[in-house]
Amino acid sequence: MAVPTDEPAPMPVPEFAPGLSERGLASPETLARTHRSVLGGTSFVMRTNTTRLAANGSTRSTSTTLVRTAPAGRGFLYVAEQNGSGPSPRAPIVRVEGWSDGNDVFVKQTYANGTVSRSSRPNTAEQVRYSIQRGTAPYFIGSFGPANTTVERFRQNGSTWYRVAGTTRSELFGNVSLRMTVDSRGLIRRHRTTREESPAKNRSRTVSATRLSAIDGVVVPDRPAWVDNVTDPRAATPNPTTSGSTRAPNATTTPTTNRTGTADPPATESAQRPTAANRTAAESWVVAPMPVTS
Repeated sequence: MAVPTDEPAPMPVPEFAPGLSERGLASPETLARTHRSVLGGTSFVMRTNTTRLAANGSTRSTSTTLVRTAPAGRGFLYVAEQNGSGPSPRAPIVRVEGWSDGNDVFVKQTYANGTVSRSSRPNTAEQVRYSIQRGTAPYFIGSFGPANTTVERFRQNGSTWYRVAGTTRSELFGNVSLRMTVDSRGLIRRHRTTREESPAKNRSRTVSATRLSAIDGVVVPDRPAWVDNVTDPRAATPNPTTSGSTRAPNATTTPTTNRTGTADPPATESAQRPTAANRTAAESWVVAPMPVTS
Protein backbone atom coordinates (compact mmCIF):
# COMPACT_ATOMS: atom_id res chain seq x y z
CA MET A 1 0.00 0.00 0.00
CA ALA A 2 1.42 3.29 -1.06
CA VAL A 3 2.08 5.79 1.65
CA PRO A 4 0.68 9.23 0.76
CA THR A 5 3.24 11.97 0.70
CA ASP A 6 2.85 15.71 0.88
CA GLU A 7 3.47 17.27 -2.49
CA PRO A 8 5.28 20.61 -2.46
CA ALA A 9 3.02 23.58 -2.95
CA PRO A 10 3.40 25.12 -6.40
CA MET A 11 5.44 28.29 -6.53
CA PRO A 12 3.21 31.32 -7.09
CA VAL A 13 3.55 32.84 -10.53
CA PRO A 14 4.38 36.55 -10.29
CA GLU A 15 1.62 38.75 -11.63
CA PHE A 16 2.36 41.90 -13.59
CA ALA A 17 0.33 44.80 -14.86
CA PRO A 18 -0.97 44.39 -18.43
CA GLY A 19 1.86 44.73 -20.94
CA LEU A 20 4.58 44.09 -18.35
CA SER A 21 6.47 40.90 -17.52
CA GLU A 22 9.57 39.80 -15.67
CA ARG A 23 11.45 40.38 -18.93
CA GLY A 24 10.51 44.06 -19.13
CA LEU A 25 7.96 45.95 -21.22
CA ALA A 26 6.55 42.91 -23.00
CA SER A 27 3.86 44.73 -25.00
CA PRO A 28 3.88 48.54 -25.25
CA GLU A 29 0.64 48.37 -27.23
CA THR A 30 -1.13 46.50 -24.41
CA LEU A 31 0.16 48.85 -21.73
CA ALA A 32 -0.80 51.99 -23.70
CA ARG A 33 -4.25 50.59 -24.50
CA THR A 34 -4.87 49.60 -20.87
CA HIS A 35 -3.63 52.97 -19.63
CA ARG A 36 -6.11 54.86 -21.80
CA SER A 37 -8.92 52.46 -20.94
CA VAL A 38 -8.47 53.13 -17.22
CA LEU A 39 -8.60 56.89 -17.84
CA GLY A 40 -11.54 56.63 -20.23
CA GLY A 41 -14.35 57.01 -17.73
CA THR A 42 -12.70 58.78 -14.84
CA SER A 43 -11.36 62.17 -13.84
CA PHE A 44 -7.68 63.05 -13.53
CA VAL A 45 -5.14 65.85 -13.30
CA MET A 46 -2.04 65.86 -15.51
CA ARG A 47 1.05 68.02 -15.03
CA THR A 48 3.86 68.08 -17.59
CA ASN A 49 7.15 69.98 -17.45
CA THR A 50 9.44 70.11 -20.47
CA THR A 51 12.93 71.62 -20.72
CA ARG A 52 14.84 72.08 -23.96
CA LEU A 53 18.61 72.47 -23.84
CA ALA A 54 20.82 73.86 -26.58
CA ALA A 55 23.92 72.07 -27.78
CA ASN A 56 26.08 74.02 -25.30
CA GLY A 57 23.92 72.94 -22.35
CA SER A 58 22.10 76.24 -21.86
CA THR A 59 18.33 76.23 -21.43
CA ARG A 60 16.58 77.20 -24.62
CA SER A 61 13.01 76.99 -23.35
CA THR A 62 10.85 75.58 -20.61
CA SER A 63 7.16 74.76 -20.72
CA THR A 64 4.48 73.60 -18.35
CA THR A 65 1.09 72.06 -19.01
CA LEU A 66 -1.72 71.51 -16.51
CA VAL A 67 -4.85 69.57 -17.45
CA ARG A 68 -7.85 69.02 -15.17
CA THR A 69 -10.28 66.55 -16.69
CA ALA A 70 -13.66 65.53 -15.29
CA PRO A 71 -15.26 62.22 -16.29
CA ALA A 72 -16.27 61.96 -19.94
CA GLY A 73 -19.00 64.41 -20.86
CA ARG A 74 -18.36 66.73 -17.90
CA GLY A 75 -15.70 69.02 -19.25
CA PHE A 76 -12.01 69.81 -18.85
CA LEU A 77 -9.59 72.70 -18.38
CA TYR A 78 -6.01 73.05 -19.57
CA VAL A 79 -3.30 75.70 -19.40
CA ALA A 80 0.02 75.53 -21.27
CA GLU A 81 2.80 78.09 -20.92
CA GLN A 82 6.21 78.44 -22.55
CA ASN A 83 9.21 80.56 -21.60
CA GLY A 84 12.23 81.11 -23.79
CA SER A 85 12.59 80.73 -27.53
CA GLY A 86 9.73 78.83 -29.13
CA PRO A 87 10.00 76.07 -31.72
CA SER A 88 8.77 78.38 -34.49
CA PRO A 89 8.83 82.17 -34.93
CA ARG A 90 5.66 81.86 -37.01
CA ALA A 91 3.55 81.13 -33.93
CA PRO A 92 4.93 83.15 -30.98
CA ILE A 93 2.32 81.82 -28.58
CA VAL A 94 3.38 81.92 -24.93
CA ARG A 95 0.18 80.73 -23.25
CA VAL A 96 -2.76 78.61 -24.34
CA GLU A 97 -5.87 78.02 -22.24
CA GLY A 98 -8.77 75.74 -23.03
CA TRP A 99 -12.03 74.97 -21.28
CA SER A 100 -15.01 72.79 -22.08
CA ASP A 101 -18.40 72.29 -20.52
CA GLY A 102 -18.51 68.78 -21.96
CA ASN A 103 -19.90 69.89 -25.29
CA ASP A 104 -18.19 72.98 -26.76
CA VAL A 105 -14.48 73.83 -26.49
CA PHE A 106 -13.29 77.39 -25.83
CA VAL A 107 -9.66 78.37 -26.53
CA LYS A 108 -7.69 81.48 -25.54
CA GLN A 109 -4.21 82.10 -26.98
CA THR A 110 -1.81 84.75 -25.69
CA TYR A 111 1.03 85.86 -27.95
CA ALA A 112 4.50 87.15 -27.11
CA ASN A 113 3.49 90.71 -28.02
CA GLY A 114 0.64 90.64 -25.50
CA THR A 115 -2.22 90.25 -27.96
CA VAL A 116 -4.90 87.64 -27.37
CA SER A 117 -7.17 85.56 -29.59
CA ARG A 118 -10.23 83.63 -28.46
CA SER A 119 -12.31 81.06 -30.29
CA SER A 120 -14.96 78.44 -29.73
CA ARG A 121 -15.61 75.12 -31.45
CA PRO A 122 -19.05 73.62 -30.86
CA ASN A 123 -19.50 69.91 -30.27
CA THR A 124 -15.78 69.04 -30.20
CA ALA A 125 -15.31 68.22 -26.51
CA GLU A 126 -15.40 64.46 -26.97
CA GLN A 127 -12.68 64.38 -29.62
CA VAL A 128 -10.47 66.81 -27.69
CA ARG A 129 -10.83 64.83 -24.47
CA TYR A 130 -9.84 61.70 -26.37
CA SER A 131 -6.75 63.48 -27.68
CA ILE A 132 -5.84 64.64 -24.18
CA GLN A 133 -6.32 61.10 -22.90
CA ARG A 134 -4.01 59.72 -25.60
CA GLY A 135 -1.39 62.32 -24.77
CA THR A 136 -1.03 61.12 -21.18
CA ALA A 137 1.07 58.12 -22.28
CA PRO A 138 4.71 58.51 -23.39
CA TYR A 139 4.91 59.18 -27.12
CA PHE A 140 8.04 57.07 -27.58
CA ILE A 141 6.64 54.04 -25.75
CA GLY A 142 6.42 52.09 -29.01
CA SER A 143 10.20 52.22 -29.38
CA PHE A 144 10.63 50.08 -26.27
CA GLY A 145 10.17 46.39 -25.57
CA PRO A 146 11.58 43.48 -23.54
CA ALA A 147 14.97 43.77 -25.23
CA ASN A 148 15.70 47.29 -23.99
CA THR A 149 13.69 47.67 -20.75
CA THR A 150 13.64 46.37 -17.19
CA VAL A 151 10.77 46.11 -14.71
CA GLU A 152 11.05 46.35 -10.93
CA ARG A 153 8.08 45.55 -8.72
CA PHE A 154 7.70 47.30 -5.36
CA ARG A 155 5.10 47.84 -2.65
CA GLN A 156 4.04 51.20 -1.31
CA ASN A 157 1.17 52.01 1.05
CA GLY A 158 -0.19 48.50 0.60
CA SER A 159 -0.30 48.71 -3.19
CA THR A 160 1.81 47.08 -5.89
CA TRP A 161 3.72 49.32 -8.29
CA TYR A 162 6.17 48.83 -11.15
CA ARG A 163 9.20 50.82 -12.22
CA VAL A 164 9.94 50.52 -15.91
CA ALA A 165 13.24 51.79 -17.32
CA GLY A 166 14.72 51.60 -20.79
CA THR A 167 16.95 53.24 -23.37
CA THR A 168 16.94 53.08 -27.14
CA ARG A 169 18.58 54.74 -30.11
CA SER A 170 17.20 55.42 -33.55
CA GLU A 171 18.31 57.31 -36.61
CA LEU A 172 15.16 59.40 -36.38
CA PHE A 173 15.32 60.60 -32.79
CA GLY A 174 18.79 59.85 -31.45
CA ASN A 175 19.13 58.53 -27.90
CA VAL A 176 15.88 58.23 -25.95
CA SER A 177 15.53 57.10 -22.35
CA LEU A 178 12.23 56.36 -20.65
CA ARG A 179 11.27 55.95 -16.99
CA MET A 180 7.72 55.02 -15.95
CA THR A 181 5.87 54.25 -12.73
CA VAL A 182 2.90 51.97 -13.39
CA ASP A 183 0.20 50.84 -10.96
CA SER A 184 -1.31 47.36 -10.79
CA ARG A 185 -4.13 48.28 -13.19
CA GLY A 186 -1.70 49.27 -15.93
CA LEU A 187 -2.11 53.01 -15.42
CA ILE A 188 1.10 54.96 -16.10
CA ARG A 189 1.08 57.36 -13.17
CA ARG A 190 4.42 59.04 -13.90
CA HIS A 191 6.82 59.03 -16.81
CA ARG A 192 9.98 60.88 -17.77
CA THR A 193 11.49 60.96 -21.25
CA THR A 194 14.93 62.27 -22.16
CA ARG A 195 15.84 62.67 -25.81
CA GLU A 196 19.40 63.47 -26.83
CA GLU A 197 20.14 64.57 -30.36
CA SER A 198 23.47 65.13 -32.04
CA PRO A 199 25.44 68.06 -30.54
CA ALA A 200 25.36 69.58 -34.02
CA LYS A 201 21.59 70.03 -33.76
CA ASN A 202 20.01 73.25 -32.50
CA ARG A 203 18.49 71.39 -29.54
CA SER A 204 20.71 68.71 -28.10
CA ARG A 205 18.45 67.50 -25.32
CA THR A 206 14.78 67.60 -24.37
CA VAL A 207 13.54 66.37 -21.00
CA SER A 208 9.82 65.89 -20.38
CA ALA A 209 8.22 64.70 -17.13
CA THR A 210 4.51 63.93 -16.69
CA ARG A 211 2.58 63.08 -13.54
CA LEU A 212 -1.05 62.00 -13.16
CA SER A 213 -2.94 62.57 -9.93
CA ALA A 214 -6.48 62.78 -8.55
CA ILE A 215 -7.38 59.57 -10.39
CA ASP A 216 -11.03 58.69 -9.70
CA GLY A 217 -11.25 61.87 -7.64
CA VAL A 218 -13.68 64.75 -7.89
CA VAL A 219 -12.27 67.07 -10.56
CA VAL A 220 -14.42 70.11 -11.33
CA PRO A 221 -12.93 72.29 -14.10
CA ASP A 222 -14.12 75.79 -13.15
CA ARG A 223 -15.35 78.03 -15.95
CA PRO A 224 -12.75 80.79 -16.59
CA ALA A 225 -14.02 84.37 -16.79
CA TRP A 226 -12.54 84.87 -20.27
CA VAL A 227 -15.00 82.36 -21.73
CA ASP A 228 -17.71 85.01 -21.40
CA ASN A 229 -15.80 87.16 -23.92
CA VAL A 230 -16.09 84.59 -26.70
CA THR A 231 -19.04 86.16 -28.48
CA ASP A 232 -19.08 84.21 -31.75
CA PRO A 233 -18.84 80.45 -31.15
CA ARG A 234 -18.85 79.71 -34.87
CA ALA A 235 -15.88 81.82 -35.98
CA ALA A 236 -12.30 82.01 -34.73
CA THR A 237 -10.80 85.36 -33.76
CA PRO A 238 -8.14 86.48 -36.28
CA ASN A 239 -4.61 85.55 -35.29
CA PRO A 240 -2.76 88.76 -34.30
CA THR A 241 0.31 88.30 -36.49
CA THR A 242 2.29 91.10 -38.10
CA SER A 243 0.68 90.48 -41.45
CA GLY A 244 -2.81 90.38 -39.99
CA SER A 245 -3.82 87.89 -42.66
CA THR A 246 -3.66 84.65 -40.70
CA ARG A 247 -6.58 83.26 -38.77
CA ALA A 248 -6.34 81.51 -35.45
CA PRO A 249 -5.92 77.74 -35.70
CA ASN A 250 -9.11 75.77 -36.00
CA ALA A 251 -9.48 73.51 -33.00
CA THR A 252 -11.41 70.99 -35.04
CA THR A 253 -8.95 70.71 -37.90
CA THR A 254 -5.52 71.47 -36.43
CA PRO A 255 -3.79 68.15 -35.72
CA THR A 256 -3.45 67.38 -32.05
CA THR A 257 0.16 67.52 -30.98
CA ASN A 258 1.79 65.82 -28.08
CA ARG A 259 5.16 66.50 -26.55
CA THR A 260 7.00 65.47 -29.69
CA GLY A 261 5.52 68.15 -31.93
CA THR A 262 4.18 65.50 -34.27
CA ALA A 263 0.52 64.85 -34.90
CA ASP A 264 -0.98 62.25 -32.60
CA PRO A 265 -0.41 58.76 -33.98
CA PRO A 266 -3.36 57.14 -35.76
CA ALA A 267 -5.81 54.84 -34.06
CA THR A 268 -3.25 52.05 -33.98
CA GLU A 269 -1.97 53.80 -30.84
CA SER A 270 0.94 55.96 -29.79
CA ALA A 271 2.55 52.65 -28.95
CA GLN A 272 3.45 52.12 -32.59
CA ARG A 273 7.01 52.84 -33.62
CA PRO A 274 7.87 56.28 -35.06
CA THR A 275 8.10 56.48 -38.82
CA ALA A 276 10.26 58.45 -41.21
CA ALA A 277 7.49 61.02 -41.45
CA ASN A 278 8.54 62.22 -38.00
CA ARG A 279 12.15 62.87 -38.99
CA THR A 280 12.02 66.65 -38.64
CA ALA A 281 9.58 66.74 -35.73
CA ALA A 282 10.52 68.82 -32.71
CA GLU A 283 9.03 68.36 -29.26
CA SER A 284 5.88 70.40 -28.79
CA TRP A 285 4.81 72.08 -25.59
CA VAL A 286 1.08 71.91 -26.00
CA VAL A 287 -1.91 69.66 -25.50
CA ALA A 288 -4.88 69.51 -27.86
CA PRO A 289 -6.49 71.48 -29.37
CA MET A 290 -3.54 73.81 -29.72
CA PRO A 291 -1.63 74.97 -32.78
CA VAL A 292 1.27 73.07 -34.26
CA THR A 293 4.39 75.00 -33.27
CA SER A 294 7.11 73.04 -35.06
